[in-house]
Amino acid sequence: MGGKTPLFVFILWSIPIGVIRAGVPPFPLTQTTARPKRPENLTPDEKVRILSERGSPVAAVLQFIENIACLQPNASCRRTSLDEFSSQGFDWRQSNKFDNFEKQMKSAVKTANVLNHYFLTAPNDTEIDPLFFYSLVKANVESDPSLSSSSIVLAGDSGDFFVPFAYRGNDGKIKSRNSAGWLLDRWSGNDWFWVLENGNYSELFEQVGNGSDLVVTTEDGYWSAPFIDCNITTNWHVTYGVPFFTRTVDELYFKGVVSVSMPITDVDINQCDGESYLSAFSSSHHCDHSSTQCVPISNRGFRRGAYRCYCKPNFYPASGEVHRRKKDFLEGEFIERTYVESVLSGQSTFIHNFHCLPCRVGCEMCIGDEPCYVEYNLLLRSIVLCFQSFCSTLVVILIVVVFVLRKKRVFFQLYVGNA
Repeated sequence: MGGKTPLFVFILWSIPIGVIRAGVPPFPLTQTTARPKRPENLTPDEKVRILSERGSPVAAVLQFIENIACLQPNASCRRTSLDEFSSQGFDWRQSNKFDNFEKQMKSAVKTANVLNHYFLTAPNDTEIDPLFFYSLVKANVESDPSLSSSSIVLAGDSGDFFVPFAYRGNDGKIKSRNSAGWLLDRWSGNDWFWVLENGNYSELFEQVGNGSDLVVTTEDGYWSAPFIDCNITTNWHVTYGVPFFTRTVDELYFKGVVSVSMPITDVDINQCDGESYLSAFSSSHHCDHSSTQCVPISNRGFRRGAYRCYCKPNFYPASGEVHRRKKDFLEGEFIERTYVESVLSGQSTFIHNFHCLPCRVGCEMCIGDEPCYVEYNLLLRSIVLCFQSFCSTLVVILIVVVFVLRKKRVFFQLYVGNA
């Protein structure tokens, strides 16, 4: 071999140099070392997943609703329900208040009580005319323009179903059909039937045992979670169902459900504190609690960010965004977008950019850090006072000195010479 360097030494030396020159790391990037995607490069579903994983289930649901709202008109429809987020910590089943839908609820209850009277008083061998049920559901839709559809689900003794269904078409005309094939498939948007079918109605049955007619009320019904059913529409809807019953000899049992569906695209999502129709979204705003207050905005529809953050009394806005737009509030839509971007980027301090600062002492209202009253500069006044005091003291001392030394020779000669 002589004085030549062994070949394997060149091979070992050339590998790291070649790797470094090529700009390739000497080890593969794993999931832990790979850079996370920037928020603008994430897909809509990835944004929802990350928000949910990082402990923001309500923010994930709101982002999902926003994704649906931002779809292009020619985009493919996606059949979905907000109940799908219940496993991720989103509690839709808390006390929602649908008082603004009371009229629609009473339509379903009235139809259910008509069917209660019909099935509980008619002989068991009575022939049922299907047109009778179609007439009931069509009457529900025709009598209330806010309803998009109505149905009656009748459970047969052999396990089959008859489902007269009436709906409002895109042309505004009322159409009807038997929808047992798809309306009762088991997905979260149709849980209103399966929940009511398995309900406990012992208290209702006691009414008949006491000699009264069986009458259902709005409290006996069930609300579905907001859903999009591509078989009918691409908009968000909710369905309210109420049960009705029949009998065999002296035994009462579940017979079916009357349902009404309505769009909620015009229902505002109130994220501020306090009661609202959709309580699952209450207190989900991102105003700074210590210095700002959330004020809901109406007529925004089923979208997030329908609020504004105003400074509390004795506070003034500190955000540069407020000063740039020359407004005394922050738009909730802007705050929601910023919050999502901060969570997706791994930040958690975004709220510090949207707070207000306290006014000076004694100010009930202010627009900045300026004082409301004349303020004395104690330091400057102290300096001037000290200088004046020093001069006054010096003058007094000189007067005393001159008075004491007035008869001295120097002072006397100066006095005589001047005289």
